[in-house]
Amino acid sequence: MEKYLNDWITVIESIKNDNTYKASWGKAIIECVLKGEFEVREDYVIIEEYFIVQKVLKYYWNMNIFFGVNQGDYLVVEKVVDEIHKQYKKRSKKTRVWYNVIETYLKGNQLMFERIIRRLMITMNKNVAYRFLNAGRKKMKLYVLDLQNKQIRLKQEHIEIIQKYSVLLNDLINYKWIMFLEHYNVDKHLAKSIYLIDKKNIRAKKLKSYTEFLGEDF
Repeated sequence: MEKYLNDWITVIESIKNDNTYKASWGKAIIECVLKGEFEVREDYVIIEEYFIVQKVLKYYWNMNIFFGVNQGDYLVVEKVVDEIHKQYKKRSKKTRVWYNVIETYLKGNQLMFERIIRRLMITMNKNVAYRFLNAGRKKMKLYVLDLQNKQIRLKQEHIEIIQKYSVLLNDLINYKWIMFLEHYNVDKHLAKSIYLIDKKNIRAKKLKSYTEFLGEDF
């Protein structure tokens, strides 16, 4: 097993069940890699936080609003999602929509969208980006955090390992996320909800196509 993969697993296993920010941050990095949202330089690869936090916002919208899952304390990302939800309710009676609908709505006002993303980047840099690397008393070298340029840097071989083992890493992150959510939710399809939060486009009336994952009573 590659050391870099083992380091990722160690970091994921060390995530404490006090909030889901670390899980969402790790999941977002993996999604950026899979979607090719990175820039290859001579000696390293750059992933902009601008793209990472958009994924985080997507996960929290789909989990909190679409699936109605309680994620515990009212923290910054949850507050941002709630503010967007209240604002969207003023223009549409149908508010249980997948994130792609909200993304289109937000980008209709680019200034508002950029303000939200900037706010989330501040939160992630303050509380998550560097702490994600902690595994007990060890600091794992999954990436180099560049706070000034708001980006993370990885080696090319690291990108290849994430791509190769993305399913394994996502499954481990999803498991940690579910373990946290079980503290706050009863009779919720947590595993099924987590499985779907990074999907591109889902409408409530079309959930029947996902009954294999959701169960008939969803």
